[in-house]
Amino acid sequence: MAAANSTTSLTCEVCTATVTLYSKFCATCGAELDIETQALKYYFNEGYEYEVILCFLLKYHGIEMSLRTLKERFKSLGLRRRNLLDSNDQDIRARIQEELDGPGCLKGYRSMWHTLRREGYQVSRQAVATCLQEMDPEGCERRRRRKLKRRVYTNPGPNYCWHIDGYDKLKPDGFPIHGCIDGYSRKIIWLRLDRTNNNPVVIGRYYMDAVKEYGGCPMKVRTDCGTENGLVAAAQCYFIGNDLAHIYGTSPHNQRIEGWWSYLRQHLTTWWMNFFKDLLEQQVFTTGNELQMECLWFCFSGLIQQDLDSVKVHWNSHYIRESRHDTVKGRPNELFYLPELRNTEDFLAPVSAQQCDYITDNYLPLAESTNEYQEYFQYAFQAAGLSNPQNWREALDLYHNLYRYASS
Repeated sequence: MAAANSTTSLTCEVCTATVTLYSKFCATCGAELDIETQALKYYFNEGYEYEVILCFLLKYHGIEMSLRTLKERFKSLGLRRRNLLDSNDQDIRARIQEELDGPGCLKGYRSMWHTLRREGYQVSRQAVATCLQEMDPEGCERRRRRKLKRRVYTNPGPNYCWHIDGYDKLKPDGFPIHGCIDGYSRKIIWLRLDRTNNNPVVIGRYYMDAVKEYGGCPMKVRTDCGTENGLVAAAQCYFIGNDLAHIYGTSPHNQRIEGWWSYLRQHLTTWWMNFFKDLLEQQVFTTGNELQMECLWFCFSGLIQQDLDSVKVHWNSHYIRESRHDTVKGRPNELFYLPELRNTEDFLAPVSAQQCDYITDNYLPLAESTNEYQEYFQYAFQAAGLSNPQNWREALDLYHNLYRYASS
């Protein structure tokens, strides 16, 4: 099982195109890539401790080396943790300003620091805190006043329990979200934007995609009592062979995922909620206008999913500190993939390909309906020679252009 399946910021040394961690060849120029170098750069930028990096290399890449060799390899690659940039560095300030001009304005200095480190900027947390104090004083004060109180939650190890739930804060604007989190490691298993988060087939497919990706299912799955979770409950009990493998409960009892939604709102969705409220007040769209809502989905869904993917990768690699609530400290990916470092075990229950095929073929049919609105917008998009939006401004311009074509 791969230790990291998300898209990374690694680049090909020949053509500088973006490549993924496990790519053997560059998809752009065809150059052969050094898997060991790719892995070293990835884990270094993720911020893992040296001992943890050695464990990842051995367990998931079959690469064994000493701590001294690891440090020498980092030195040869120009990867140094002590050669830090200061708060006056213009590249750092420009990147922070870029984050502040969007959903990134919700991040605190630790979250902003981790984002910069993942992108290869070697900067201290104090330098990032100084920049945010100067560039976003109102945001710093707003985060300082916020306090949370949580009840104690315990879990014996990764894949013992997955918590599944839907997020409806953006649903009035046409963007429902669905997510799943591992109870022990707090690793986000999936975070997906779809046309609906109430369809049992859609939720079932998210679950089955995760089961196939990790090669098994957790010992338990906890959801609320919604009908959209029926297929997940049936599949989970079938895989484990026990009707107690799935737990229905109220939202307050589904604490892990419900608590994480507050993080998502704080770091991403508040910005998008305010953005769509502004458009609604400016009468750019109305929630009762089907054409406008379909155009909004076409223009913004890809951008919002990119933000969700970014939040997922950021969360899964950030460091969770020890607290008085018996929280297991460490990074979610580290806790999930290397449970032996915390003297626990992986509770993943193996699921065969035949079992997966049985559920998929018999209970999760492929969607056959087509959306004429989306087909039209795709045609108009290509006919007009428009390009995919890279930020909210470009997405808004695309919305205005496509809606003008559709309503003329």
